[in-house]
Amino acid sequence: MAFWWQDGWAGAKMPGLDPALWTRYIEYAGSERITGQRAFDFCRLGSWGSHRCGSYFTGDLIPYWSTLDLLIPYGVQAGNMLLPYLATTRGGVFQETIDSEIYLRWMHFDSLNPILWWHGHWGLRFPWEYGDRSLDICRTFLQLHYRLLPYIYTYSRLAHDRALPLVRGTYLEYPDQKPVYTYRHQYMFGQELLVAPISEPRFGKPVLKDVHLPAGENWFDYFTGKIHQGGEVVPYECPLDRMSLFVRAGSIIPMAPDMDYADQRPIDPLILDVYAGKPASFRLYEDDGVSLN
Repeated sequence: MAFWWQDGWAGAKMPGLDPALWTRYIEYAGSERITGQRAFDFCRLGSWGSHRCGSYFTGDLIPYWSTLDLLIPYGVQAGNMLLPYLATTRGGVFQETIDSEIYLRWMHFDSLNPILWWHGHWGLRFPWEYGDRSLDICRTFLQLHYRLLPYIYTYSRLAHDRALPLVRGTYLEYPDQKPVYTYRHQYMFGQELLVAPISEPRFGKPVLKDVHLPAGENWFDYFTGKIHQGGEVVPYECPLDRMSLFVRAGSIIPMAPDMDYADQRPIDPLILDVYAGKPASFRLYEDDGVSLN
């Protein structure tokens, strides 16, 4: 098996053992032993320790704004619990159709997450089902996620080696700054990117989002290039085609050329986006993407 999807904790009946933990281990370690290649184990529920053997999704969600609002700090807390890979069933599962505004805002959020997963077992969830404008906006954020693959891949290796989550509370990077504990609906994606997804409706109008930028840094608006000084709260205006995304000054972001899927071609040329302001470095991780080497 190259990919396991256990819908539910799917535990074997093993007396005296945690069935979910043991079963995830068998699937993960057994697949690697038999194939000599990496396994991927995807599950709806787990227990303490099962983060070592796979990734998780949040279950069959209802596409409410309150659901999306909950998922933002939830993803951070999952990282605190050593779950670095979490999928949020974008757009929920129940309800045949959903409002295009929540569909797009959920898309923004998912594009700056480790796992970008189309879902919607009972309804319409493809971007072209929401009109030409929605398709264009989705394409922008899909391309952003794919261009960030070298960055995401590097932080995936760090998650494996050091248990540091890709989605991390801002307090993991700036623990001495009290405001970072208050603004729970924003997070760091790696060390260089600060993300503040929109989780409230404005019926097609721009949303004004208060974003706290940690002190001691300058921050670039990813979409406009405008520089903001850290230590302040920025009232950031987000139309439907934009989200709050900032890059720390003094960052190098490795980027891939546009691709339609992850292994369409080698990441060549590798593109380096350099954000000036102070000396920067980035240690890029690469491998063959398949084997255990």
